Amino acid sequence: MAGQFQSWGRTQSQTGQGVPAGEGKLPKLPESPFLPVGLGRSYGDVCLNREGKLLLMEDRKGILSTDWNSGLIRLEGGYTLGALAETCLPQGWFPPVLPGTRHVTIGGAIANDVHGKNHHRAGSFGNHVTRLWLLRSDRSEPFECSPEKEPELFRSTIGGLGLTGVILSAEIQLKKAEGPYLEVEFLPFDDLGTFANLTIESDTGWEYTVAWVDLVEASVERLPGIFMRGNHVSDPAWDRVVKPHRASFRWPLTLPLCPFNRFTCGAFNRLYGWRQGLRKTRFRQHYGAFFHPLDVIDDWNKLYGPRGFFQYQCVIPESSGLEPFREIFQQLREHRATVPLAVLKQTGSLEAAGWLSFPMPGWTLAMDIPNKGQKTLQLFRALDDIVGAAGGRLYPAKDAAMGSSFFQSGYPRWRELEAVRDPAIQSDFWKRVAGAFD
Repeated sequence: MAGQFQSWGRTQSQTGQGVPAGEGKLPKLPESPFLPVGLGRSYGDVCLNREGKLLLMEDRKGILSTDWNSGLIRLEGGYTLGALAETCLPQGWFPPVLPGTRHVTIGGAIANDVHGKNHHRAGSFGNHVTRLWLLRSDRSEPFECSPEKEPELFRSTIGGLGLTGVILSAEIQLKKAEGPYLEVEFLPFDDLGTFANLTIESDTGWEYTVAWVDLVEASVERLPGIFMRGNHVSDPAWDRVVKPHRASFRWPLTLPLCPFNRFTCGAFNRLYGWRQGLRKTRFRQHYGAFFHPLDVIDDWNKLYGPRGFFQYQCVIPESSGLEPFREIFQQLREHRATVPLAVLKQTGSLEAAGWLSFPMPGWTLAMDIPNKGQKTLQLFRALDDIVGAAGGRLYPAKDAAMGSSFFQSGYPRWRELEAVRDPAIQSDFWKRVAGAFD
């Protein structure tokens, strides 16, 4: 089916052919070049393929097997993480890792090796994949990959950006959870040092940690924010019926102009910080509200206007400390950048399962930044210099502007992925950062 396909940030798009993978029987692979995609929630161009077709996997969402004694579940690649939570919670289990939106397919979670608020304890999603089944253009039948069977393809597929083959299904190890609620604490802080102390203090006692930060008011000395931490809590009164976390409404249209500037964002941040300061320090919260607050509005990306927005997410290694973030905040002020939303959290030391997994032991900052053309790209070059000098890197799933040299230095195993890439699969992102297909 012909159509218009956009990145979630709405800065890039393609008009082309989307081929539904369909349900049930083995999908017929499109003519080369193609790219398998899920729900298109990648902010940049890892989900686009302007020179070929897209294989649309979202209809392949079956449950193939379950073992509620061990917590092992096998799902098709189009099954979503939101549906997984609703399926396994009544059985006393929970997804091992959840990112900031429920609208991510199993295939997308593996291909981008998504991480969440519990990375310091559980690692990324790929750490909990026990087996997966691939379909490649250069093999006649689907085949199984695991740490023991086809280990090279297993490790290259996790975090492999969908380039090693079509992820038909995967077996996931779930985690125990007795109910849909978390015990949550919201704690205000005013500087990076306090944030770091709260993170260290929460490391062993709290499974989930993250901080909302106000980058309108941030400076070298100051960082206002709210530190959020949570643990699953059992509820004897729970009747095993999961109240789904659904959007309250759908944003109807793309605004003609981006409403976000330093004045409007500053006013919102002050209101948000004040409101959080009024609520109880400790309270119970539904898992959906804790993990997926933005999902309350469908199509919220239209709020950024016709030019869309970027998400810039970097990770700074623990060895470099927090000083690079102060340099980042200084650059944001010098460029008078508008940052409507930013989160800062710890990344742990559990070894990643994939060659191109993004997190490393340290700290990650994610920022939504309205697209102002060259002005925004100039800011990114300055930020790239800071992150690169600190030994950090950017998250491919969120990226739309990273240069090839910066990518290749941050992901030195990219050549190994290129060596096992399915010859019929390509993406705009991979062409941009790896120089493939030329």
